[in-house]
Amino acid sequence: MCCTCRSWYAHFAPDLYRQISLDVEQPGQLAAALARCDARTTYPQGHATQALDFSSLRPLDSQHISLLDTIAVACPFINTIRFDSKTFHQSIALLGRQESNSPDHVSSTSTEYHLHGYTEAISQRPLPSGPLLVPTIALIFSKLLFHRHAKVRTLDFTFAFDEERVQDVASFLHAFPAGLESLTLDVDRYELTFAIVELIHERFPLLNSLSLQCIGMAHITTNRLATMKGNRTIKSFSLTADASHPYAIWSWVWYAGKKYGRQLEAARFHNGVNSHLLDHQQQNLIIHTFIPAFIQQHASTLRSLEMKNMAFRPDFWHQMTAQLQETPTKLVNLKWSDNTRSIFRDEYAPLEIAVAKLIVGLLAKPTIQQLHLSLSPYDNTFDGYFSCLGQFPRLCHFHLQTVEGSRRVHQLLQHCPGLKQLSLTQYGFHIGSDRFDYRHSLTTLTLYASSINCQTMNKLLQCLPSLETLSIRGSTTFFHQVDSNALTHFEFAALTLSVPNPNMSIRIDREVEVYIVPSQYQISGHLQLITLANAQSAIHRWLTGGGTVARLPDHESQQSLGLPSEEIDRFPTRFGLFLKCDHPIRELKYGSSTLVRRGIAVKP
Repeated sequence: MCCTCRSWYAHFAPDLYRQISLDVEQPGQLAAALARCDARTTYPQGHATQALDFSSLRPLDSQHISLLDTIAVACPFINTIRFDSKTFHQSIALLGRQESNSPDHVSSTSTEYHLHGYTEAISQRPLPSGPLLVPTIALIFSKLLFHRHAKVRTLDFTFAFDEERVQDVASFLHAFPAGLESLTLDVDRYELTFAIVELIHERFPLLNSLSLQCIGMAHITTNRLATMKGNRTIKSFSLTADASHPYAIWSWVWYAGKKYGRQLEAARFHNGVNSHLLDHQQQNLIIHTFIPAFIQQHASTLRSLEMKNMAFRPDFWHQMTAQLQETPTKLVNLKWSDNTRSIFRDEYAPLEIAVAKLIVGLLAKPTIQQLHLSLSPYDNTFDGYFSCLGQFPRLCHFHLQTVEGSRRVHQLLQHCPGLKQLSLTQYGFHIGSDRFDYRHSLTTLTLYASSINCQTMNKLLQCLPSLETLSIRGSTTFFHQVDSNALTHFEFAALTLSVPNPNMSIRIDREVEVYIVPSQYQISGHLQLITLANAQSAIHRWLTGGGTVARLPDHESQQSLGLPSEEIDRFPTRFGLFLKCDHPIRELKYGSSTLVRRGIAVKP
């Protein structure tokens, strides 16, 4: 290392190790660097470390455990720890193997955690056999970890053990630092209960952000809330369940309405797709007890509200609108989506109405800056409500998930002149469906699982002179119109996208498909050749067949826009994307492969 490099290294070393991860190729070198004394401060270089990311894409070995021992000494001021469940369990399994191979295992009932190494600490504890071994080691490790890093204020933790119900969640909660201010907890297959959440609030009185994740949860009964103490510190509450009964998750909405005061600024409730039916008593409790308790307490103070697959959409928004007619709202971020089928009995089904229209028509507030809506089959005429979006003058980020059918994107943009980021899911762009005769200041456009006609897409891009980022994601389909007479001699279909803006970033997923119309021939497939050409006549091409990406040599790239003859036989069908750029682009990604970085074509 030259003298200049040493000087810069010494200057930036404290920032270099401010956030560290276990995902390092040589953990021994990182441990040595963290423990090395900084001549300017006389402290180890890890002294300024604030965050530990407990994740790694590489297999762990004994050096990673030694790295954790070094971090405990050299990094005393870590305040954020984020666990990756897979890496965490690899560490526990590794510690278990080291302990079982240790010839001098000595059991002790001591509760002190002043030992130098994690392996030594575990070897000093009595360990059970069988399925209890892994979670027991995990608990011992957690107690020692948080004893060493007692200043942790932000924690992301998960209970994804292979064995079911082999350890009490409360034991881990008692091991966490009492000064936590932000907690993200995934209880996985453990049932989320009232007692667990109440213990969290009791153990961590300074907590202002709580995010809970689970597969299933127990519903809350009225007698539980009778003895519940209110909380005046939580400002953000999030609850995510993979597949919970709607009655159970709505009882937790009721809990949030009763537990938290009006300091709550963000609420998020996400439920997995479910098909449970509700009886009339449960329906009445949700409509007349659970929903009013939450809305009356938080409607006027929430800045962010996100709900997914919650059902009872019309009832919630009618009550929400009625409440906000009397009091102003602070809502900035509003997300509502629902992919579930009707969960009501037949006689209750009429309440399943066009909710997107209801939200936009009744809750158009000038404070909202981010809006996320998903349309149901009842919203088939939602295009007529685009004019209501004009009542959101500060709207800058809009995500719209549609049902089948084409939508008039030009109407949407015309009524949202201040929009900067637009995300469209299952959106249809078809010939003749849009007229583009204006300019819009949109900077980011994301299309997910949408249907794209290149002619319409090119017209849209010409009307977005400020566009910086274009993402074509998921199972998006390009429709390519060809002469039916030419299909008998079909060899190669080249889709052309014209990119007029300079310094753009473009991302295309591997799942993107090409579909040849007329549709009766059922000709479809994935992109197999990407060609990039700019105004300077520079042409670069990449083959994308077989799940890999390979850049063609420059001399082959300059010959023609078709496939080189020696490559033709590799592909049973041939689809290509031709990006015609008026200016050099900043970045181009295909799947996880980077094709252009900082304006320079690179080898993937």
